[in-house]
Amino acid sequence: MDYCGCRKFNECQNHDIGLGCLYIGDDTLQMKITENRGHFATKEEALERVRLAIDDGLIPLLGRAMGEATGYGVENKGYFLSCCFCCADCCINGKIMTHGPNANMTMFSRIELIILVALRS
Repeated sequence: MDYCGCRKFNECQNHDIGLGCLYIGDDTLQMKITENRGHFATKEEALERVRLAIDDGLIPLLGRAMGEATGYGVENKGYFLSCCFCCADCCINGKIMTHGPNANMTMFSRIELIILVALRS
């Protein structure tokens, strides 16, 4: 998406609203993309968006948000990942991670076979 729905809805004043989620995996080829809902990005564009989001102080969150997949008309075949860039002020995941009790962290778990690599040292 070419904007963050959470930050747009909350009229965020602290972070770039234009840094919306990335959707990754073979199942994204099924997505119904319209002009106002984003575009298919190159690897270089996706990496640049991640860099910009981190530089803006956003929290990258990689996961299987199947509600989002359904919203884009994607059938769950197990190859859909979402990468949201959350802020503590507007996004529910950011609020949980920064302000919620540690018990809330049980709703997040590691996805097997996913390895994250730092973009910078």
